[in-house]
Amino acid sequence: NAGDSTPTTFFGIAERGSLAVVAASDTPDKNLAVMGTSDNEVSKFKLTGTDEGWNIEKFSVVLDDGGGVSLDDMDNFSALKLKYQTQTQWGTSNWTISSGKTFGATASLGFSFSGSDRIYVPKDDSTYVTVLASIATYSGGNGAKSKVPFKMYPISGSADSFVAYGAQSGYYLITFTEPASTGFNLHFVARSKPVFAKSAWSGGELELA
Repeated sequence: NAGDSTPTTFFGIAERGSLAVVAASDTPDKNLAVMGTSDNEVSKFKLTGTDEGWNIEKFSVVLDDGGGVSLDDMDNFSALKLKYQTQTQWGTSNWTISSGKTFGATASLGFSFSGSDRIYVPKDDSTYVTVLASIATYSGGNGAKSKVPFKMYPISGSADSFVAYGAQSGYYLITFTEPASTGFNLHFVARSKPVFAKSAWSGGELELA
């Protein structure tokens, strides 16, 4: 009350909300990534905004060979893309797929977004980002290398890797608690994927049933 000298009700105003990034429960299982194929789903991330929404302008992933971040096999990938939802798409069945990018001098790869094309994380709810990997073709010992394990997960820590703005506060965020690499599954590059099918027995005595 205006006439009271001792307040009985207190209000706290938070500077900003928070953003959490974890491995999605349905991040792709261990699989073969066949040379020459496009847009293989290799990792999926769950992003959750608490107390406010977030607009992400830069999002990066890093390449790991199962023993740690690795530069050795970046040439196995002809393109990487991100599948995500914008603010207008969130809550619908519509998704945006970014343009493809290739690794440069480092094992990390950053994607930039602006305006209405930014990744949107809703307030007190979640969205998902999926990594799509296209595998280089085999060319007589050149091109993609076989039996190479890999996994990919998000990184942050600087404006070169991650940038988000609070949708309500405008807060500039360049870091989050990164999910453990153990939460993501290894995939293996292969020239082909074996397929096994059962054939009906013809009845011949010498035929292996």
